[in-house]
Amino acid sequence: MPLVQGIDGQPPIEGPPAEAGERSAAQPLQQRRLRFLGVALNRLLGLLGTAMLLSAAGRSLGVDGSRATTVQGVVALCGLVLLVAAIQRSGLGLLAAAERPAGRSRLIGAIGLFPFLAMGAFVIYRLGVTDIEAYQPLVSEGSLVEWLSFLLFLAAGAIGLLSARAEWRSGQGLLAGTYLGFAVLCLFVGLEEMSWGQTIFNWDTPELFNAINAQKETNLHNHVGFKDKLWASTAVAFLAVTLLIPLRWLLQQRGWLRS
Repeated sequence: MPLVQGIDGQPPIEGPPAEAGERSAAQPLQQRRLRFLGVALNRLLGLLGTAMLLSAAGRSLGVDGSRATTVQGVVALCGLVLLVAAIQRSGLGLLAAAERPAGRSRLIGAIGLFPFLAMGAFVIYRLGVTDIEAYQPLVSEGSLVEWLSFLLFLAAGAIGLLSARAEWRSGQGLLAGTYLGFAVLCLFVGLEEMSWGQTIFNWDTPELFNAINAQKETNLHNHVGFKDKLWASTAVAFLAVTLLIPLRWLLQQRGWLRS
């Protein structure tokens, strides 16, 4: 009987190609979704790790007149960790193992730990930046960071709405309301990033926003009274959201929250 190579380097499946395709189609939907997300996560880790290593190497070699700093060492180390994780297919392993209780616990632990590691690396990077003019384009209006923020918040909002509908149909009104609130918040933040479509469709700013907006755009987060406190307010907001992770763990440990 010929061997058919499994998906993404998995052990081969015995049988003709047609039979292998039938078995793949017969896999549970959750298993196929986990496999897809695992492969996508591995590729994302690899691309991000490679980009961070190239960025650190370029600055260390003096490209554009930059100099090697401790920050670049941190960036290179983080990039190396991500690249090694991608090579070892850590993302695929985590998600594939989530079908079992032990694997699901490891995945939840990894998800809970990630924001603290990411925020820690960002703080080290941000505090070590001395050339603000070179740093500013990374996070300014129209930057990659802004577009990624918009897309990720938009996706999170859509997932929240779908989750709210599913919980409502199953009779879980409180959970449905929680997911709905989460979705509305994510959609609000995402649309604020794009000035509610003005960045895409380029309409003229209404007179009301012209008078109160520091950048003359149709959004609230660039209000003249809030603009100078935007960095500090954003840091506080992200810290508060991150602290919800240990709060959830504490509530679950005390039996006050259903898993």
